[in-house]
Formats: sequence, structure tokens, C-alpha cells
Amino acid sequence: MKNIIIAGLLSGLACTVSTMPAMAQNQNLDLHWQSGDTSEQMLAQWGWGNKKGGQGQWMESLDLTNSQKQQLEAIRQKYQGQMQSLSEQMRTSQNELRTLMSGNGSDSEIRAKHNQVANLRQQLGELRFNSMLESRQVLTPEQRQKFSQLMQERRNNRQGRRGMGNQQ
Repeated sequence: MKNIIIAGLLSGLACTVSTMPAMAQNQNLDLHWQSGDTSEQMLAQWGWGNKKGGQGQWMESLDLTNSQKQQLEAIRQKYQGQMQSLSEQMRTSQNELRTLMSGNGSDSEIRAKHNQVANLRQQLGELRFNSMLESRQVLTPEQRQKFSQLMQERRNNRQGRRGMGNQQ
């Protein structure tokens, strides 16, 4: 169970690292972006769920000590409530924005709702980033390097699958 929790925290760290460029741009509003996914959902979405060779192998490759696992769990618990609350607020605001866009909302109403969504997204990004920084301090330099390598491999695999899906 603790490995699943730690995997969730590390996947959140991975999400933060991999989404920082997109969050920094913040030029286009992706109405379908769901930042409220739990770490377990993100793992499953990335194919790291309960599949053989998934999170257990990924976790083992970092060779975390019991102390590191406890520290990472404490960090996860510290941010979990705030992140869930912001994610729920953002989903609600995104739904409201969709309704305004598809209905007869005025430009000023739509712009105000867009700004609200963007603000919530920024706040959520800050929490994820802070969580990532704290989690990073728990890992040794070697573990950080290995984690970075695993994330790069994961991104490469996702990009390869995306490219293959467009070939029809």
C-alpha cells in the first residue's frame, strides 16, 4: 500500500515536471485539461497502473529507503487536500466556461470565467511545483538522475504512441 502511495507522489512529481512548460506558456485554454486526476489515475492513464512492470518496477528502480518513503508520504499528505480542493474548483469553473461558450454568455462573462480558470490552474501548478521541490529534496542525486531518466523515457514512449495513433 505504501508503495502505491509513494508511486502516486512520484507520479505527481513526474506530472509536475512534464507539465511545467505547458503551464508556463498558458497561451491556449484547454477546456478538457483535467488536473484533478488522482496520482493513481495519472499512473493508470500513462500505463503505470497495476500492470506488470508498472509502478512496482518503477519504484524499485529508485531504491527508496523506508525513511524516504515516509518523507514522501508526509509531503503527499501535506498537499493532497489543497490540490483536491483546487482541482474540484477548476473542474467546476471549466464546466461553467464550457456552458458560457456554448450558450449566450457575454464576452466579459466568458473572459472573467477564463481568468478564473487560468488563476486556479496557476495556483494548482504552484502547489504541484512546491510539492515537487520538497519531494526532490528527499531523493539522493543519483535517485534524481534516475527519476529524470525514467520520466524522459516515459515522455518519449508517450510521444511515440501519439504519433502512431495519427497514422490512418
